[in-house]
Amino acid sequence: MNGIFRNLLFILLLPVIVVGQSSEYMKYHKYINKADSLFGNEQFEDALNIYDSAFKEFEPAFVRDYLIAAQIATITNSDDRITFYLEKALKWGYPCDCVESLPIFEDYIKTETWETLKSNESEYRNIYASNVSLKLNNEFSIRYRDEQDRKSQKVEYVQVVKSNYNRIKLLIDSLGFPSENNIGLDDGRIAPNRINQISGLETCTPSNQKVIVTLLHYDNPITNIGLEKFVSAIELGLLHPRDFAYIFTFEKNNISRISSSLNVNKPNLPDYDFNFPFGSKNEDYQKVNGDRAKFGICSLEIDQKVKSVQKKYKFNIRTPY
Repeated sequence: MNGIFRNLLFILLLPVIVVGQSSEYMKYHKYINKADSLFGNEQFEDALNIYDSAFKEFEPAFVRDYLIAAQIATITNSDDRITFYLEKALKWGYPCDCVESLPIFEDYIKTETWETLKSNESEYRNIYASNVSLKLNNEFSIRYRDEQDRKSQKVEYVQVVKSNYNRIKLLIDSLGFPSENNIGLDDGRIAPNRINQISGLETCTPSNQKVIVTLLHYDNPITNIGLEKFVSAIELGLLHPRDFAYIFTFEKNNISRISSSLNVNKPNLPDYDFNFPFGSKNEDYQKVNGDRAKFGICSLEIDQKVKSVQKKYKFNIRTPY
């Protein structure tokens, strides 16, 4: 299959994949928030039952959630569930060596079941490659690398960020939001940094920072692209609500801008408060929790409980937030 035909095939197929997905991923995140609430109260079996319901109804989910569920299953000593969740993660691009790097799976990776999963890694990678565009994964990994390399060179950095932003906007307008579920997870091995040969992308962090970081650093991506397209991406399972909240927070608070003046390209956003890092904090927690709920993010109270229990049981949550 030549390159032109492959690109055409991807362009033809991806809208079908996106349209064919449920537009109700907000319901998926409600499942996850319920599971978080149960987990925060150390009701682990009940939390896993909710994860099971979410994963049964929504495919794909987010790899970070498969990994969290697998770690909860280590507390309940359920090897069958660990296997089920990890196999899901492997089929959606998470490498076996990353699983083995997580101390919480120390006992599990000594089992014959894990050895069986490892022996199937090539098959899982083929499944992954059939579900995402590895060509776009390579492209955005290189774009991310180039963006990071030029941070100390103001003029070139601005040009690269603009170029990367325009490419993301083109895909959003034509194919849908470039996400882990259509262009794949971050892979730091694809485009190592030119200077020290260490990529800025974390291979074992199940995320899509190669796209999200550009949107954090561009002036007003939500204002310019349109809030409705970001909401649609969440509903289609192409954008994690927490990634959206970071982008929104950066834009609202002028955290990182390539324009030299705050009077140029001002943000025009609704009055939402998520109390995420870097932004100003609203002490009206009822409003904050209400705004978070609108986008499928759990309350501040549940967030704190989850972090406390994760710390207690030594979870390895490799996510960018």
